[in-house]
Amino acid sequence: MIRIQFSVTAKYSAGAVRKFRGITLVEVVASIALAGTLLSMVLLAGGQHLRQMKFAEAKRVANDLLNQFVSQWSVSGFSVTGVEDAVQRTGLIAMGEYGRFEPEREVSSALKLRIRIRSLGKSGLSNHERVRLTVVRYLPRTGEQKLCWAEVLVRRQL
Repeated sequence: MIRIQFSVTAKYSAGAVRKFRGITLVEVVASIALAGTLLSMVLLAGGQHLRQMKFAEAKRVANDLLNQFVSQWSVSGFSVTGVEDAVQRTGLIAMGEYGRFEPEREVSSALKLRIRIRSLGKSGLSNHERVRLTVVRYLPRTGEQKLCWAEVLVRRQL
């Protein structure tokens, strides 16, 4: 058993001197309540920090894969037929306005990342259109979550 004991001497206006020993029950309960509040705040903040770290890591991985995809697609001059080659080289599933493309080899990623391809219409250049590539992942409870995106100019097929 731990016993906390200290002595305080107090002088009252009447001149009487009293000696106090120990801590009152109210002080003990108040300190436990304060410690519990601080502990719960630390635990909540720690959980939020872990979620933010996981999301930041997913965004980093998605950004790397998007860079690889754009790099591989640029080899074909951003032609529509080059999407399939970029999918095979990066291992990502691409879907959107040019069709659905799946890699031949299975990608071992727990993130389940996919690339959505969507045309944004004509660009200022003739025979080109703006295309947005968005990397998304699917979460069980919330559904699709956008992680990063890029826009490229694609030559239209005549």
